[in-house]
Amino acid sequence: MTKKVVRYKRINGALVKQFEVPPLIGGLVDIASLPIVGTSGSAVIESGENANGRYIKWADGTMICTHTYVREPKYSDFLFFTGEWVLPIANVGTVYKFVVGFAATTNDSPTANHSVYTSIGYQGTDTCVWSTGSNSAVKRLADAIRTGGSYGVVSYTAYLVAIGRWK
Repeated sequence: MTKKVVRYKRINGALVKQFEVPPLIGGLVDIASLPIVGTSGSAVIESGENANGRYIKWADGTMICTHTYVREPKYSDFLFFTGEWVLPIANVGTVYKFVVGFAATTNDSPTANHSVYTSIGYQGTDTCVWSTGSNSAVKRLADAIRTGGSYGVVSYTAYLVAIGRWK
């Protein structure tokens, strides 16, 4: 028996059929036969990419940006601060920037396997990342660049996400 996808909406206490779409092969529905969402015909207004990252603009004014940020440490008390990330599109109001992943490269021997222990802190709507030293028990900001022993962080990669409004 072939099943159909049926969408109902409650109007004045009664269920009213909104649309009905037959499934395609493997249970997938042809999205061209689904109803239009919003006045522009799509929930996604625009998406793109530039040197500052990728972005998606949604019809309700929400924006989501992502970026892979590769740099050298330049601060004495932390490795990275999201306040320095210029977003790929203009925004309005408050934007929340998050570090969702972080990796560091050290100047030690390529055959050694040293871990760089990091911690993420919040400062207003931005986040910052700093090294916590040569082991996970060390929590000194002074260890921001040096990670213990005779090696230090020479570069890092921060994986970033920002959520805010574009209109």
